[in-house]
Amino acid sequence: GGSVFGNHQTTVDNLSKGVEIELNYQPTKNWNLTLNYSHVRATHTNIDPVSQAFIGQMTAFMNGPGGQIRAWGNGDNNQIAGNWNSSIAYPYTVLLNQLGKEAPEVAPWRLNLITTYTVDHGLLKGGFVGGAFREEAGRIIGYKYDPTFKNSNANDPNYAAIPGIVTGGLNVDQIYRGNNDTHVDLWVGYGRKLTNKINWRIQLNVKSVGEKDKLVASRVNPDGNIALARIQEGAGYQLTNTFEF
Repeated sequence: GGSVFGNHQTTVDNLSKGVEIELNYQPTKNWNLTLNYSHVRATHTNIDPVSQAFIGQMTAFMNGPGGQIRAWGNGDNNQIAGNWNSSIAYPYTVLLNQLGKEAPEVAPWRLNLITTYTVDHGLLKGGFVGGAFREEAGRIIGYKYDPTFKNSNANDPNYAAIPGIVTGGLNVDQIYRGNNDTHVDLWVGYGRKLTNKINWRIQLNVKSVGEKDKLVASRVNPDGNIALARIQEGAGYQLTNTFEF
């Protein structure tokens, strides 16, 4: 993240374990059904040890005499220690607390159900219609503030001088989770041979049927109010006309 100290990056490993199941069923020769379900347990497992040592030492330095230097002009409340703690030490503490916990970036499970029916006789021969149901579990979008929560680095002497590090902070066991993301898609089309060497196919796809553009919470403050939202696109239409030869 950015601060008066510049931009900072570190590395963290994600360990994912899970299962994926896919079932295919054909009730009739021209009707196909596919069910796909995946469940994953993704956790943060490791943070760059060099960064851990560096930030710990710098935090101790900034909360000592070194942090008394003023960042911008004069004023008793303008020491760089405050900026270091708010922009680096506190967010980094949350990252340390997340080790072994569910990773916010990964949906715990996904479900897809897809079906297509093709007409193989009569006036509508070559026509087809289908649909899909898609659902994705909500991700972690925030944590509640807990004044009694003990942070994972509470016993590290480098952080001992910072208020809110020993106890108090974002409780990674009390999460805010976003809503499940659910959509329905439909398609209809027609295909036939124009000649022995040319196949023609036309298809209309409707994605996210009946939906409108809307804002969806992607991050919330510790009190539950929205901190950041993303635009989720509503229904979309696509018409394709294909010749194969």
